[in-house]
Amino acid sequence: MKVYELGKMGSGDWSAAARALREGGLACLPTDTVYGLACVPGVPEAMDRLYAAKKRERGKPVALMFSDLRQIRSMLPSLPQILSGMLAALLPGPVTVILPATSEEAAALGSRAGGSIGARVVPPRFSRQFSHLPLPLALTSANPAGDCE
Repeated sequence: MKVYELGKMGSGDWSAAARALREGGLACLPTDTVYGLACVPGVPEAMDRLYAAKKRERGKPVALMFSDLRQIRSMLPSLPQILSGMLAALLPGPVTVILPATSEEAAALGSRAGGSIGARVVPPRFSRQFSHLPLPLALTSANPAGDCE
């Protein structure tokens, strides 16, 4: 396991972290609420690792952290336009917004819960650093399932 201090990471460190995520690794990242455990959702073994580390039942969904609202729109083309104003008011922010998604869209994002996904947007104070990572990332709080924060 490699530990990086967020404010002291150089470009080589970010490249190594992104590569580790693409290869099925996990990352513990700050969010605007709590620390989150993250992985690339399209890598099945990464999702297995995420659920095992979290001690969470595999059928329970996790949120997806997107780079911005444009990325949400591009990955969820079926999203009703009427939701744009609500999304702009809420994200980025300390919330997970449950959005409708086709089964195909949800599956492409690594979700087994067809019909919806939970979406977050990278907090603005981390957007520059996180731009090096392969977003979106599957994200859940870093505490074990059932534990308080």
